[in-house]
Amino acid sequence: METKKTIKELADELGISKQAVRKYFNKLPSTMIPTKEKGKYILSLDIQDFIRSKASTVNSTKTPTVDKLVDTLKDEFIAD
Repeated sequence: METKKTIKELADELGISKQAVRKYFNKLPSTMIPTKEKGKYILSLDIQDFIRSKASTVNSTKTPTVDKLVDTLKDEFIAD
């Protein structure tokens, strides 16, 4: 069974803003067409997967890992 979600529900699940989801939503391929019910876009599983993949790529490239932060702090501490 396919679980459809709204933009807000997907944003909450991913821990990002609705605007961020909307940014990826606006870049959907022409083969992925969302439906609209009661004024809200309903995202199919394919659309959710597309947005998840885009959001996780951005998060993994922009968010430094804890290990990198610790190494940086250690280097700065040793330099002092």
